[in-house]
Amino acid sequence: MNLDIAAKLMPDPWTMVAQLAATFVIYIMYRKYLHEPVQKYLDARAERMVKK
Repeated sequence: MNLDIAAKLMPDPWTMVAQLAATFVIYIMYRKYLHEPVQKYLDARAERMVKK
């Protein structure tokens, strides 16, 4: 019975690269399309709360 524990512990390099690339793409999309509108909304909400 061959138990290669080291091979089971290390992830496949191509899978890891694909996951990192997908995470980077999601991050770029967030920064481009969501970050600024969300920041504007939160700033406006904080301003309204200070005025009350």
